[in-house]
Amino acid sequence: SVDQVELEEMRNHPKVDDPKGNIFDSKVDQLRRTGVSVQIRDSPSKNVSEEKDDCSRESPVMEHDPPRALLERYLDVCLEKGEYGAATAKLILEGGLTLLDRLEETRAEIEEPDSQLPAVDVELDSVTLCGLGPFRQRITYPLGKRGVVLLRGRNKDDESDSNGVGKTNLAFAPLWAITGSADTKPTKDAKVTDVVNDFSRAASVSLRGYLNQKQEFVITRTKSRSSSGSSLRFSVDGQDLTRQSTKDTQQIIDETLLGADASLMARVMFHGQHESGGLLQAPDATFKDELSSLSRGDIWRRSASEARVSLRQCSQRVSELEGMLEMRTGDMQKLSERCDELEGESKHKQALIIEAERSKKNADEKKPGLEDLQEALALVQAQKSSVEDELAMHES
Repeated sequence: SVDQVELEEMRNHPKVDDPKGNIFDSKVDQLRRTGVSVQIRDSPSKNVSEEKDDCSRESPVMEHDPPRALLERYLDVCLEKGEYGAATAKLILEGGLTLLDRLEETRAEIEEPDSQLPAVDVELDSVTLCGLGPFRQRITYPLGKRGVVLLRGRNKDDESDSNGVGKTNLAFAPLWAITGSADTKPTKDAKVTDVVNDFSRAASVSLRGYLNQKQEFVITRTKSRSSSGSSLRFSVDGQDLTRQSTKDTQQIIDETLLGADASLMARVMFHGQHESGGLLQAPDATFKDELSSLSRGDIWRRSASEARVSLRQCSQRVSELEGMLEMRTGDMQKLSERCDELEGESKHKQALIIEAERSKKNADEKKPGLEDLQEALALVQAQKSSVEDELAMHES
């Protein structure tokens, strides 16, 4: 017989003489050798949850910020790292805010970003599989409060390793139920041969969970080898939200669980074995594309486009001004040379003027005075009159 309470006591409160829990491990190994399936679950401690909540309160999600506030926070970080000076950061902020103001078409998104993407808390509780991949028989796997779970398997068909035993099918079954694809970037519904067991007529996955910790939801997706056997059902708190077509029901699921973005949950909750280092190895364009699925980047792409156009216009204007400046510099050089020539000529003429004035002064000093000339003229006239009188006397 197996006493679950006794096992839990061994696990949670090991004896003093067995601090490492060897008795518990031996008991578990003994049960497994007899064919009993034993799962060990470690729930997160209360302290861990409290620390997580504290971190969440102190570090608000930046992608929920409006672009204006996000730009300010980005520049604050740059200032703290010393990447920009205060004056440069101020200029960038002023230019960035002016640029955002010019984007009239996205103003509603700037003011109310959360109105487009409502926050939804999704908690998965259990998943039931039947006919999916290697799971021919119906099984139910618990998902709620599991913590870290290690999936292991053994291929009994060829005694090889665990390849093909269904680890990936089990891990990605909730994703298939939600989106219809086990790909983290779903583009269309999966093919029948990709999901249905070789010995089954249909594959079915039923996913149970909670929305915002209150509303229970159930998604049941069935993929049949016949076109009439496939279906998709969705209910929340017992209310059936299934529509006539799978496409319409999928739209309701997307809007209710995923905020109208079917790829969002896939990218934040499901990571394949070859995708763990994808972001670290991704080129810049791919990295930005992945981030855009979490944070709406269209406003920044438009801003970047506007900034590039403005930069080209400013560069063109700078080139024009540099050409004009070069021309004006040449003109100023010519004018400076002409000024030097005129200044030389002016100095030469000034010297000539000074010399002419000096010569005139000397000439003026050598000329007789006006009174002297008048006296000399009077004397000559008197002498002339005397000579004329003498000639008249001789003639008479």
